[in-house]
Amino acid sequence: MQTWEQAGALMCDFRQPETSISDPFLGLRPAGLDAAPGDGLWLTSQICDWMDIRSGADGGTIRLQVPGQRNAETAQQGLRYPA
Repeated sequence: MQTWEQAGALMCDFRQPETSISDPFLGLRPAGLDAAPGDGLWLTSQICDWMDIRSGADGGTIRLQVPGQRNAETAQQGLRYPA
């Protein structure tokens, strides 16, 4: 896990080496009545400002963004996502 602050937001990367994320809708479907893989990511996408899920040769990465302490100071009109 890696965390850092960027343009008024707190960023966090979760990496899972040697894991392939093949479901393009992971984290986008609402949780059902029975527990299933991806339910936690759906809740995370509801809480965070931004969530990115990627899979590459080195494994899977989930990046999250939430407003930082200085969000109001550094926010630019119309800018929400990291560069």
